[in-house]
Amino acid sequence: LLKMDDVHVMVTKTIASSKPPRFTYENEGEDTLLINYSSERGLIHLFAGLCKGLAEYFNEPVTVDVRSPTQVAVKFLAA
Repeated sequence: LLKMDDVHVMVTKTIASSKPPRFTYENEGEDTLLINYSSERGLIHLFAGLCKGLAEYFNEPVTVDVRSPTQVAVKFLAA
């Protein structure tokens, strides 16, 4: 999850007209990652679904909560 913004920076460098979303991150306690999402498209719920899908794919128990149109909280649960 922490590399998503780096990937989008590379997309911007290789495709001049692209406007991918940008991400910043904050820790909330020891088990929760706040992901701040900035995009003209407003696809925060799609992004939250991608977070859930990644967690399922990697067998990582999490909860994903859309807190606002620009923020998702990913809480990592004890296995």
